[in-house]
Amino acid sequence: MINNLSVDHFLISPTVKNAIQRFVCRSAGKAHKACNIFVSSIIPDLMTEMKEIFTEKEMMCSNMGLCAAKTKRVTRPTPKQPLNELWKTMGTVKTSNGEELMSCFECTLGADTLLEEFIDKRQATADDIQAEACDHVVPGAWGPGCQDFVHMYMSTVLFLTYNQFDGRGICTMIHTCEKKENALMALAKPERAQIGCANCQAVEKFMAENQEALHAHAVDEIFSNVCQKLPTALGTMCEQSVIRLSEKFFAQSAKLAASGAMCSQLC
Repeated sequence: MINNLSVDHFLISPTVKNAIQRFVCRSAGKAHKACNIFVSSIIPDLMTEMKEIFTEKEMMCSNMGLCAAKTKRVTRPTPKQPLNELWKTMGTVKTSNGEELMSCFECTLGADTLLEEFIDKRQATADDIQAEACDHVVPGAWGPGCQDFVHMYMSTVLFLTYNQFDGRGICTMIHTCEKKENALMALAKPERAQIGCANCQAVEKFMAENQEALHAHAVDEIFSNVCQKLPTALGTMCEQSVIRLSEKFFAQSAKLAASGAMCSQLC
């Protein structure tokens, strides 16, 4: 049986939203306002949807194969074209170092910029983690030891973690880049920023117009790499949850992109 008190405790949208804004958006540098807008627009609806998933006891029971439900399961969408082909419809950008896919340029620029900001502000993030973990999570008697441990090691842990990633690697993984492309790498920061802002609205337009295709690909990737590898009962529950959460995420993201709110804060 699902414990409603536990669900309410962990899925309170203001709590989740505030945590993300504190631990992520505050460290996002110039993008912190856009990050706050994105989190405020997306997280409450996702948390509401997640809470509904966990409190729909009949459907939860059915997804785990323990009973039959009157409500029909949602159908997993099928991508209509390869993801890399979808990204290519965004077009290309011209730089002083040649042309590059717009999807790759914008993705790499955004990811590298955020990683750089996160690394620069890792001590502030470590201090926030220390305050939250040692003051509110760890039992009181362990507080001083927690303070010493986190103060000594957390900044280094964050530095090593962030350096495991790079923008090109992240963007190649989600198929926005083709490995042969490298126009961005040789550009000076001012040119990167200028080109990024010049094409920002085109990215918003793409996100607003392709929500269903992006949703289908997101579900397909998570189903193949996560849900399908779980035991049948958990796999079905995973699949149904991912479909609903992804649909909500991309629907809200499309509305936000159509409003132009993100580019207005980034550029």
